[in-house]
Amino acid sequence: MKKLKFITWFLFYLFLNIFACHGFAQQDSAKQKSWDANQPLLPANSAWAIDRFHQKLDSQKVNNYNLVFIGNSITQTLGDIGGKYDSLKLIWQRHFAPRKAINLGFNGFRTEGILWLLQNGLLSFRKPPKLFVLLIGTNNADSRNFPFVHSAEQIFSGTKAIVDFIRKKYPASNVLVLRIFPKGSDDQRSEATSPPIFSFSSSDVEIAKRAGELTSKLADGKHVFWLDLSRVFLRSDNKINTALMPDLLHPNYAGAKAWVNAMEPTLARLMGDKPILDTDIVIVDKKLTTGWMRYENLRTSSPANNFLKTLNGKIGMLLCKYEGNLPVERNCFKGNKIKIGHCEFSCETPAF
Repeated sequence: MKKLKFITWFLFYLFLNIFACHGFAQQDSAKQKSWDANQPLLPANSAWAIDRFHQKLDSQKVNNYNLVFIGNSITQTLGDIGGKYDSLKLIWQRHFAPRKAINLGFNGFRTEGILWLLQNGLLSFRKPPKLFVLLIGTNNADSRNFPFVHSAEQIFSGTKAIVDFIRKKYPASNVLVLRIFPKGSDDQRSEATSPPIFSFSSSDVEIAKRAGELTSKLADGKHVFWLDLSRVFLRSDNKINTALMPDLLHPNYAGAKAWVNAMEPTLARLMGDKPILDTDIVIVDKKLTTGWMRYENLRTSSPANNFLKTLNGKIGMLLCKYEGNLPVERNCFKGNKIKIGHCEFSCETPAF
């Protein structure tokens, strides 16, 4: 009888612990007034995340992956969310599916949430991937949607804990840490065009900016690398380019293409393959830092001219990929029409 009672209590204890890992533990996070960014904690209301967690584990059991993306909603929108982000699946299919990539982005997650997933087995690959790409931390600096905000130093600590976990489990793999993307402050809210809008306090914006700078210290040039893509999303006044981030936080299709194309050279080098570049026109204003604009299969100069006029003709250079997959750069000079491959462009003013 005593033995039966012991077994009963043991099974009950085991039952509670199993559910603590897959449901009950998330209730505690809603009550937390503070929590270290480098300590695992499952966010509240994460039943959907647990489902996604198990789906990703099941996928790892039957597939081999060479490229792994880890992050929050910004990562998840890159191929794993429909609706207004459905078009981003095309980017995933072109750039990452051929490289046998898996998307481990979790909407609304912070460093502590990613750590919880990692410590509960999110990374269970049949063979070591070649490269992990990590973009995390912006939600740690969000006083509007979370009960507490971390300092830049704490966000760095949380990011380091994630990198350390990956390196310990997969020492032969490389890790590419992306600097936290810039996000829009309240003074840009009226410019946003894609609800829901995510505007932030100036303090939140600065914390994320500083935390992103600190993560550069994680790079060792051997297995851990760092890449700053902030310029892609910023205008000359260092405000968010809402043509690329219309909700002030998440890149749209144009923004995601700009992000991916800017990342391609580094990604290809670390993957040991060749950059997958689009047959696009890429307009880069080096002087004004207006960001990257791309037009697919542009065959006439008319759309480009219209865009030039919106920026008062102040365009820095034209970068056009043509059929031979060779990048060609040409400075723009007044009255000079450039035609390369499928791309034709008229520059109305000098570049600089």
